Order: sequence, then C-alpha cells, then structure tokens
Amino acid sequence: MRTAKAINLRVRPLQSVDLSFPVDGIIGAQNDIHLLGKPVKAFDLAAFYASLGTILSPTVWVPGTGHGINQTAGRHVTLPASDQPLGWGRLKYDSNAIREGMSGSILFELRAEHVKAALDKAVGLRENVWVQKYERSVFEATQSAFDRDDPNSRLNRLKRLATISQQQHDQLKTEYTDFSGNDIGGYHNGVVKASVTNTSTSAHKLRTTPQGGGSVQDWVMDQPEIINNQRNLSYTRGYEYRHPSLENDAQCERAQISLLDEQLSAASATNFVRGSQVERDATDGFHQSGLPRRYLGNDLRAIDLDIKRLQVAYMDTLLVSPIDGVVTGVFRNNGDSVRAAQAVVRIENDAEIYLVGTLKYRGLLRIGQSISLTTGLFDTESKMISGVVAAVRGHDSEDELWDVLVLCSNRDPAGLPVFPINYNFDFDNTSIEVIV
Repeated sequence: MRTAKAINLRVRPLQSVDLSFPVDGIIGAQNDIHLLGKPVKAFDLAAFYASLGTILSPTVWVPGTGHGINQTAGRHVTLPASDQPLGWGRLKYDSNAIREGMSGSILFELRAEHVKAALDKAVGLRENVWVQKYERSVFEATQSAFDRDDPNSRLNRLKRLATISQQQHDQLKTEYTDFSGNDIGGYHNGVVKASVTNTSTSAHKLRTTPQGGGSVQDWVMDQPEIINNQRNLSYTRGYEYRHPSLENDAQCERAQISLLDEQLSAASATNFVRGSQVERDATDGFHQSGLPRRYLGNDLRAIDLDIKRLQVAYMDTLLVSPIDGVVTGVFRNNGDSVRAAQAVVRIENDAEIYLVGTLKYRGLLRIGQSISLTTGLFDTESKMISGVVAAVRGHDSEDELWDVLVLCSNRDPAGLPVFPINYNFDFDNTSIEVIV
C-alpha cells in the first residue's frame, strides 16, 4: 500500500442529465413547484414504448348462482384474446391511459390537446376498422369468399362468368351470321338500315238480333270463319344504322376486359386472405394455417404503427427522468415557452460518484486498482471513502502526476450521502492510500 496526494480532486455524479423536450411548446403543467432537492425515480421509456400496442380484452358480466348460503356473487370475466383470430379491437393506450401510466414520473408536460385529440380519434377509428374487417365473423366470411378450393368463391365465380359471357357472344354471333345473308326489309349484310312493322287484324262472323225485334240475321261472308281481315305494313328508315353482330363483339370484349380486372383484384385478395400461393405450394404449404392471420395481421399492425406515432408524439410532451437521482436545477417553469432540446430540469444521481482530478503518486496507477481516501471536514470530522480506478492517464507536465476517475459508492450505512456533489478535497487534510 502506498500513499498519494490530491493535487485537485472533486466529486462528480456517476449519472447526470439535463432533461429537455424533443419538441417545441409551452409548459402547461409542473408536477411540483418545489422540485429542487426532490428525489426522482427513473421511468422505463423503452418498456412503455413496447407496451403501446396492448389490446384491451372486453369483459362480460357473469351473474351469480345459487341461493342463500350457497349463493355465489356475480363477477366480470375478461374474454380471452383467443376468441378472436387477430385479437380484440380496442387499443389500451389512448391519451388518458398514457397520462395515467406515466403520471407518477412526470415532471413537466406541454400543452398538447391537438395531439391528444388526434390520438384518441385514431384509437377509436382503429376499433371501428377492426369491427368491419378483422372481427371473427368477418374474418371467416372473408376467408370463405376467397377460398381457392370453393367453387362458389369470388375468383371461381368470376372465371365462370367470363366463360358464360364468351358463350353468349358465340351463340349470338352464329345467329347474326345466319341472318345477315338475307336481305329482308331494312336488314342487309349485318347492318340494320330500317325497321319494318307488319300488323294484321281479324274478326270472326257475327250473329245479331235487331234491336226493335224481328228475325235473326246471319252475316255470312265468303269465308265462313273469318268475316274481316286487314293487313298493315309499316316501313321506317332511320338515319343511325346499327350492326348487332359487331355490337355483340364489342360488348363481349368490354365484358372480358372488366372481368379480367375483377379476376386480378380477386386473385390479389385471395392471396391476401388465404395465403400466398407460393408458400402454399411449398412442401408444408397446406400446413401453414397461420398465413392468412399473418397477412391480415400485417395490415392491422400497419394501422397500429400509425397510431404508435401519435402515441409517441403525445409522450414527447411529457417530461420524465431516465435515471434515479435528485433534482439539482430547474430552468423553466409553468407557462414558459421552450424549444426542442432546451434544458428544463437537471437530475443528478449521487448514489455512485466519480472522484475526478489529479493525484501525485510515485508509482504506476492502473485501471481497477483500489483506492481509499480519508479527509477531515472543518478540522472536527473525518470522512472515509473507497473505490476503484475507472480511468487514468499520465499528466503532461510531470511523470508523478496522474489524471484519474475513481468510482466510489457514496452511501454510508444509514443510506445517506457521504459527500455532496461538487465537493472539493483539501490538499492538506486529505490522505490517499493506493492498494498495489
């Protein structure tokens, strides 16, 4: 064991932070106006970020059973997440839940009503979208509608409709071809030039009785069954000619084009709902029942990530400490305007400290060496602290001088600080022992 002298040595906290907001704003609330000297606890932001996607499972009331001494009280029962293939629809962390989850650690908060409103709106809309697209009954109906193996699925019906449309076109084409060679009325070589209307009327023989009495007279014409027959022929020539055969071709082509677009959309939706055909065709493809949930889950997670950006934006307006420590500085107060990264409050952790400075020591100092320090306070009290060398480098001017950082625990058996932060050790009243 050898001795050393403290040329200049002072106490620095192991951890210290000047807390600031990552966004501009106006301070809307301060947790405590008497913050200086108050201990604060670290808030685990990383763990809270990871929990932002938590889903609330609804509860149902189960009434009690029995009577008298055998009666059991009713209770609320939480429905399991397994009831839904993609979980339930309500996110836990709206603005109120975030504020409540962080309330014990918030030091300052900005005015952020617009961010809170946007977040709460997004959380509500997420639940509505879930009801419309991802709830179990809708999920199962969607899978049924886009089942590749079901002949009544959307994709297979579209294929049959395309075949029917082509058959309809072909049969009409045959009829138009057979008829187009006949020059009848206003129809020639497939073109309708005019319309021809042919009407006829006929009447059966009548038997009448004179109104004033007399004999019955039979009215008999040359044809005993029909006594009146008239024929009318109407021929109308229009200016807009039509070609039904070509119109049939055009209608079929338009229908096929439209059906191709619908089939493409249905094939894409089928992949999305039932799983990629490439993965299904793999060796274990038909055992990959989780594919549809994975794809639909990706879609739902995309919504959740958009909401998470709003959740984080609101959390950015709440100032919490990342370390345990004591408030040693308050630079802004309620109502002040602050810029992003502008210091608002300072937190220092004095549970562990560095002794920082220059030692005079005839020998070689190494990282990890133990050091014991004793100093007298005001010539009446003696304090002792020990630690290990955490960093060391030679001094520029003399080979016996060392710039050091010594890591020490700064708590006595009663849990009180041994030395205050920024305490400077006196050269004459301080002795240092280096354990070789």
